[in-house]
Amino acid sequence: MSSRRTWTQVWRSSRFWHDHQPESHFPTFATLGDVFARMVAVVARQHGLCHVVDIGAGQGALAFGITRVAPQLQVTGVDLRPAPPDFPGSWLQSRWEGTRWSTPLPATEPALFVALEWLDDLPTSIVTRREGVWR
Repeated sequence: MSSRRTWTQVWRSSRFWHDHQPESHFPTFATLGDVFARMVAVVARQHGLCHVVDIGAGQGALAFGITRVAPQLQVTGVDLRPAPPDFPGSWLQSRWEGTRWSTPLPATEPALFVALEWLDDLPTSIVTRREGVWR
């Protein structure tokens, strides 16, 4: 009998995102300049927030952009990989385990959570299209 591994098991053992940067394979919105960083800063200010948490922060493009356009905002990056050099805020190396973080997110004041690149860090076991709906 062959041993079959689930997609989640294969994804976790592959280390693909540990060894490769998404921006080396395709552009992401966070890496296309400061446009998205400006939009995030505006939303944070509109809601009276002074902290932005980037889930799936990758190489920190969004945080670096926020620091350029709104240096008064605090930034926290959360990703599978270690913090990039000179990251402009705090960093948490963690992974979503399906129901919890491998390392709990720090308790902070109210913050704007952005998950622009998070799907890079979330394996999906099965996705099918049934009756016109993805499940």
